[in-house]
Amino acid sequence: MWTDSIFHDIYEKRVLAVKAKIEADENLAKIKDSAGRDAFHWACSCNLVDLAEFLLQRKESVNDTDDLGWTPLMTAASAGHKSMVDFLIANGASTTLANNNGQTALHYAASKNHADIVCALLENGAYAGAKDKLGATALHRAASKGNSGVVEKLLANKDCLINSADSEGNTALHLACDEGRRQVAVMLVKEGATLDLKNKEEKTPLDLADVDLRKRLMLLTSKE
Repeated sequence: MWTDSIFHDIYEKRVLAVKAKIEADENLAKIKDSAGRDAFHWACSCNLVDLAEFLLQRKESVNDTDDLGWTPLMTAASAGHKSMVDFLIANGASTTLANNNGQTALHYAASKNHADIVCALLENGAYAGAKDKLGATALHRAASKGNSGVVEKLLANKDCLINSADSEGNTALHLACDEGRRQVAVMLVKEGATLDLKNKEEKTPLDLADVDLRKRLMLLTSKE
């Protein structure tokens, strides 16, 4: 199908072919796939900045969403496409929009350990305290994955709430301890994360930590 070939051409990075087809039929730039994504969204997903610039001239908004509420910026941030993130932000992409699950571009960049993109988003208005539908912030996501570089960047932001709890009552420290993310757990405690906060199961971060990590964290607090 002609429209399917547009998306396939973008996926295969056939930029000249895509441009030629769209110049012959401008409506191809507006047609969406089964997930509600148009050619611009596909170009952003594939990190084709030149094509994205070409397509943006034919769009009303850089913030158009797919059926799940994903903006092109969320897609680029999740994929780690820094050059595309920079392009989108420079052209007015919102860093604060959330998708149907309440997740922002910052949530995805933090989860995928893209520290450079986390910085770019924070520098351009992303809110570090934003919570998704499960009450998780970007710090929760980064801490649970052990992404220490991202955690460091987030903690340096004034809007980052280190003891913020998700819908299960877990703080970032709870998650780091539960997942055995030692470096992150230590970092959080050094920056003021509370050890005795209980989640909805009445568990503190120390309750979730293994023996060695528990001893290390208790030693840190005893020195303060």
